[in-house]
Amino acid sequence: MVSTGPWHYFWHWAVPIALLWLAYIGRDTLRLYGSYLTGLRGYSCPQDGYQARIVSYSPLIIHLENFITPKERELLISLGSPLLKPSMVLSKGNEQKQVPGRTSSSGFLPSDEPVVRCIRQRALSFQGFAAAPLLESLQVVKYEPGQRYGVHYDWGVASEVWDGADRATTFFAVLRGDCERCGTRFPYLNVDWSAEDGRWCGIVDCEVSSVANGTVFRALEGSAVFWRNLDDAGVGDPRVLHEGVVVESGEKIGLNIWTRDG
Repeated sequence: MVSTGPWHYFWHWAVPIALLWLAYIGRDTLRLYGSYLTGLRGYSCPQDGYQARIVSYSPLIIHLENFITPKERELLISLGSPLLKPSMVLSKGNEQKQVPGRTSSSGFLPSDEPVVRCIRQRALSFQGFAAAPLLESLQVVKYEPGQRYGVHYDWGVASEVWDGADRATTFFAVLRGDCERCGTRFPYLNVDWSAEDGRWCGIVDCEVSSVANGTVFRALEGSAVFWRNLDDAGVGDPRVLHEGVVVESGEKIGLNIWTRDG
């Protein structure tokens, strides 16, 4: 005999409702997980939308506006933050060591991440489809109050890993620029910016840039400065001496992209 009491009706409706609720929760869980995959693991490269402006022909220095998209900046910071350690420099003997002039923290990003692959491909394409093996691992670097990277060259760090090849070019991109007067200075890029088009002052800090002091690029989020480290003979160019200006307040997070001479 089949029971038709109250419990029969309860189970008759409770089970379908519970199943629908579980399906709804499962849908949201899958949606959130899918968003994570799309945002990080499944990131697809957008069409290039940056604007290049030549700052100097000799040495070659180019400013790239919107080189890194807002979404890419977010993902790169998320990937790089857990990897940050006190910054090191590579000596001529292929030895990693800390120096007083570099007080930031940094970390190398895994090259197999989709967003990292997009940035690598963009950097290679900008350089005339340079060969991928010549590109070093991308490095996230973070500057907090009081931190800096004193005047230095990126060339002169040939290593056995790269068969003696030196760093031919550098991109330095800004992922976060929540700071004042924390740009990148080239002391030998001596330009009278007061005599140039006023729009340059949105890229260059014209208040502190001068013939005597050199040129300071503003820490503009998404923008990058590209320069060639070696001259036509493949020798390090002393004119590209540069520094990461000390951060007085806030923070700056940047991205180093180095290409070796092939």
